[in-house]
Amino acid sequence: MILYFSIMDWHNPDWRYDIKTREDSVAFDRFKQFTRNQLLELLTLYPAAKGLWFDGTWDKSWVKQAAFADSLEKEMRAMRPGLIIGSRFRADEYGKRHFDSNGNMMGDYEQGWERKIPEKITDVHGNDWDCVMTVPENQWGYSKIWKGHIKTTDELLEMLAKCVSLDGNFVLNFGPKPDGTLRTEELDLAKGIGAWMDTNSEAIYNGEYAGLVKQDWGYYVKKTGTNKIYMLVFNVPVSGALNVVLPSRTAISKVYDLGGPGLSYVPEEIGTSTYFIHLKQQTFKRPFVLVLETADNSKNSGAQYQKAKT
Repeated sequence: MILYFSIMDWHNPDWRYDIKTREDSVAFDRFKQFTRNQLLELLTLYPAAKGLWFDGTWDKSWVKQAAFADSLEKEMRAMRPGLIIGSRFRADEYGKRHFDSNGNMMGDYEQGWERKIPEKITDVHGNDWDCVMTVPENQWGYSKIWKGHIKTTDELLEMLAKCVSLDGNFVLNFGPKPDGTLRTEELDLAKGIGAWMDTNSEAIYNGEYAGLVKQDWGYYVKKTGTNKIYMLVFNVPVSGALNVVLPSRTAISKVYDLGGPGLSYVPEEIGTSTYFIHLKQQTFKRPFVLVLETADNSKNSGAQYQKAKT
């Protein structure tokens, strides 16, 4: 369990967006103590919480409190060894956020991917990370009128798949109404995502970067500690053939449909450690997942393919 906590508090009379006067400083000192008390209380009352997901830390008032935030983080970590805190919580003494002035990440994972997703594994520089996404383009809390494109279930599932394929987590923001209820559209999205996960969650949980060349049909996810690779298919080629390129001396031992384990496929080798998986149909209503089980092929390299000479 991760607890959400907003540093910014619009209802607290001592909250300030910036510190410009002595009165601001005195008021914000009270606010800092209030915030410290709340956080220590949460860690006391929820001993099973593994981390804190912080919000509202970008205003100048909080950014200027680098020494206090640093001290508070150390206090919380001493109180709860192993506590997970992202890179949004504090700035350094020069006002840098997420990464300090020396380029070091300030937290256990990077939270700078807001409404955007890395394109390739090198973009995250080996860091743990998450992406936080909204349903409309830029509406975090409740808004009477939604503006712009409203993301569909399949769009959000593809964002989830892309994040997991690049060793990240996907955080989806819903903005409750003033009475705490959710829009019908958001409830429908949650039901749609949940229904897909009922069948395909095995491809998401404990998934990691597979180290394979990405193909246009979708995303690879490797199951941690196993030889299973999941193909999360969002774009079926007109040919109905899914291209798979594996590391040298690696073969496919088994391919089957995660949603219907009785439906298996025989891969066609088309090159060295390169295969086509020919789908039995070409029209699909929803994204689907195929499971690859791989095996060492060092002793039997199969057909020898000539390299092109140019």
